[in-house]
Amino acid sequence: MNRRLPLVVLATVAVVAALVATPAQAQSPSSGPDTLSIERLYQAYFERDPDPDGLEYWSERRDRGMALVRISAQFAASAEFRARYGQVDDRRFVELVYDNVLDRQPDSGGLAYWTDQLDRGRSRGWVMLGFSDSAEFKSRTGLVGDPYQRPVGELPRGGTSLFPEYRIVAEYGHPGVPVLGVLGEKGPAEAARQVQLRALDYELRGGTPVLPTFEIIATVAQASPGADGLYSSVLPPEQIRPWLDAVRTVDGYVILDLQPGRARFIDQARRYESLLVEPDVGLALDPEWAVGPGEAPGGGTIGSVTAAEINEVSAYLAGLVEREGLPEKLLVIHQFEPSMVIDPQNVVDRPGVAIVFHADGFGGRAAKLADYFDLIPDRFPRGLKLFFDEDVNLFSPAEVLALDPPPDMITYQ
Repeated sequence: MNRRLPLVVLATVAVVAALVATPAQAQSPSSGPDTLSIERLYQAYFERDPDPDGLEYWSERRDRGMALVRISAQFAASAEFRARYGQVDDRRFVELVYDNVLDRQPDSGGLAYWTDQLDRGRSRGWVMLGFSDSAEFKSRTGLVGDPYQRPVGELPRGGTSLFPEYRIVAEYGHPGVPVLGVLGEKGPAEAARQVQLRALDYELRGGTPVLPTFEIIATVAQASPGADGLYSSVLPPEQIRPWLDAVRTVDGYVILDLQPGRARFIDQARRYESLLVEPDVGLALDPEWAVGPGEAPGGGTIGSVTAAEINEVSAYLAGLVEREGLPEKLLVIHQFEPSMVIDPQNVVDRPGVAIVFHADGFGGRAAKLADYFDLIPDRFPRGLKLFFDEDVNLFSPAEVLALDPPPDMITYQ
């Protein structure tokens, strides 16, 4: 079934260096009790012990759900940081991280790697946390303790499990670009009101509580390679936050959809860690737009994803759930051709992650139903996408709910 849509602005990183903290360590720092992690941040940023009031304040924020990476970012933006170091560029910031944490200047590989990470959109807080929570710094400071266990957070309407407790009804698109979906046709507040009404309709008809959801195309496949040669543009997290704030007014959820081009799904997912540590943000992989070396998205090319790549992302999400005390994370796998998921039988059903296989084809009803019943492994929840403009004889909510089994997730584009 054809699901080829217009490419509007149809890139993430393969950097290898010998570093103090490896990229994997930096993505998922091992936090100790909140007070110890925060004490290490004080030492790393300011080379001093925390004052009692400051330690109490940040420990309380941590227990209320603020991720360590966000606390670290606020340290980097603080008045004390500016007063101590002045206005520093990214290169100088990396140099002072090495000086404060490791008591030496960075090697050329480390300097290049971490500066590149900042240039690609990583926050200074993320970089510093990778160092302050490293095994080396814990050993140097002696600030080591039992793993921190924050109280588990809840989903917007309560509880920690997505299915079968909830059904998801989502609207899809890229902010400000109507051709990429209905979310591009209006602002966050209006979109939240609209998806709330659509979700309520499904809830009244089906009886299952519904989470109104924005599925935002966070990385958009490109026809040209871009400066990094990856054929994918990245929407900065700060431009997504207004949409998260808006859907929270209707007790909703956000899904970040990835169209990676030649980038790796896991690399693009990690770029959004500052959002994924929130209890109401999940992830979607769109393998149609995942291409290999020498290929470009679009132009008849349909990409693919392997089970190993899916498992890598789900393991990362499960790690966030455990580290941050989060409710179950949603991971959506979009598909409209069998070739788009190479070996679905090897996809791991991982604790802490709810994986939905999502039938995405558009066109006539018979073809859509074939995708829905034939492509989705029986052991996973089911999703169905409905296209306002491309579908022939659009299914009504009543008809969608009459499917056997009915979808756990319905998305409108």
